[in-house]
Amino acid sequence: VGIAKPADIIYGSQRLTFWAKVLCEIDDVETIDVAEDRNRVKESLKHWLENWNAAGILERFNELSDEILNTKIWYISVRVEKTFGVVANAVQTFFDESISLEVCLQRIADAFSDSETDYQIRQNNLVALVSFIKSASNREQIWGYLAICEKTAVEEVEELRAKLFGLLDETSTSPTSEKNREMETLWREFHKLYSEHFSLKHDLIMRSHQLQEKFDEILKSDQWWEFQNLSNLPIFHQGFWTDTQKILKQFHELDCSFDVREMLKTNPFCGCSFNLTQMHNWENLPKTLIKVVESGRQSYRRTLNIISEPLIRSLQNYIQEETDDNFIESAKDLIEKLQTKTNIQSFNTTQLYILHKIINTLNTTLTINVKYPTNNGLNNAEELRENLNQWIDELPSEPAFLKIV
Repeated sequence: VGIAKPADIIYGSQRLTFWAKVLCEIDDVETIDVAEDRNRVKESLKHWLENWNAAGILERFNELSDEILNTKIWYISVRVEKTFGVVANAVQTFFDESISLEVCLQRIADAFSDSETDYQIRQNNLVALVSFIKSASNREQIWGYLAICEKTAVEEVEELRAKLFGLLDETSTSPTSEKNREMETLWREFHKLYSEHFSLKHDLIMRSHQLQEKFDEILKSDQWWEFQNLSNLPIFHQGFWTDTQKILKQFHELDCSFDVREMLKTNPFCGCSFNLTQMHNWENLPKTLIKVVESGRQSYRRTLNIISEPLIRSLQNYIQEETDDNFIESAKDLIEKLQTKTNIQSFNTTQLYILHKIINTLNTTLTINVKYPTNNGLNNAEELRENLNQWIDELPSEPAFLKIV
């Protein structure tokens, strides 16, 4: 029909006293049949219940996020609830004066099947559960930090990282206080070394006077000044100018104002855009800027060669109307270079002024004949696409129409 706890006491007073001594860890009692010992057991049970309620082990476990739990620790929590949870209910019921001391102690014995071995196993389960709960916050913090923590290429740091990952797994599946302490020690050591390494590399780049000086030198150069002026003309492809603006945006981030060491206490990165994996890119940023500027200047010259005929005609008309000898000489020099298709090394200020004036006044219905680029060598599809894209980028934009011949 059903199963119920026996109404009669089936253990003798000595066995019941034994379970009181085991649970409360007291040795100075002989038997609950003696009033003095009985009172001692009651006081010890009250103290045990107060400690259990204060610890709130099962409640704290239930508050943990499901994401950090695993099957093994969940089974441990179930066993603890079915043993020590039952014990706590029995003791509470006794102090509520609903059952006698003997019935209370019998329920405690039944919770562990009246087996010292079973009690020790469940006690170990309780210790493991407490260790898991205590380390849960630290473990989650360490997991979150390591999950987005960059590789350093420093052997000592990476060895500590690997050990930490192993301990995180161990403290999750087989938690002990010893493993918790080891994990915390390794974490402090790893965090210190990683923070020192990151801060050093960060300051080497983001607060580098040398990089600042290299950029200042580029932006004060004649090449940059010419590139900047030519880029303003709508007839040239704007991709090079866009690329330089991206590089300059990175450059302006070099003077980092964040306290990187303070930020590393809670996050494995700085508030600026610096990261370890792109250190080489940061160091080569001035070279990258120079390369883009030079590529742009050469591309602009090739574009000028494509529209050289209408440009020369406009320049010749300009010379006839101009009276300033300096402007006339500069225009003649420009015509000569366009006629001979030479690689113009640089434009002077006057020539840039003339180019701006001539190009901005070109007829919007201007038609220019262009040919597909010829390449006698063999190319794969990717190389052919790259060559065609470069050719397209160098074709003049406004104000001209293009005719493929």
